Amino acid sequence: MTPTFIKSFPAAAAIEGNRLVMLDADGAALHAAANTAGIVGISERLGAKAGGMADVIQGGWYEVTLGGPVSPGDPITADAAGAGIAAVPAAGVMVRYAGFAMTGGVAGDLAPVFIAPGIINA
Repeated sequence: MTPTFIKSFPAAAAIEGNRLVMLDADGAALHAAANTAGIVGISERLGAKAGGMADVIQGGWYEVTLGGPVSPGDPITADAAGAGIAAVPAAGVMVRYAGFAMTGGVAGDLAPVFIAPGIINA
């Protein structure tokens, strides 16, 4: 993959590698756990222990573990475990996404994502 911007954050909890990440109120990283989470990037493949430092890819292409089927070009958001799933617009909900799938895949696959965070407002 081609990460172009990597930032380290304290890990609020254990973080698995290749998962979508958000920040808590103190600026510490943890798994993004919903399609409404403020996703800031993808955890580096080694992840992080609670209390350690988590490297978060915030620009470029990086692989995320999928939590369900995606197609190339789908905007990717987080499931409850921080895995990537296709972002689906929902009435009255600001669905946040990390970027766009560059290949298709199914749950458990590693799929490259072009990191370009945004919001779908239906």
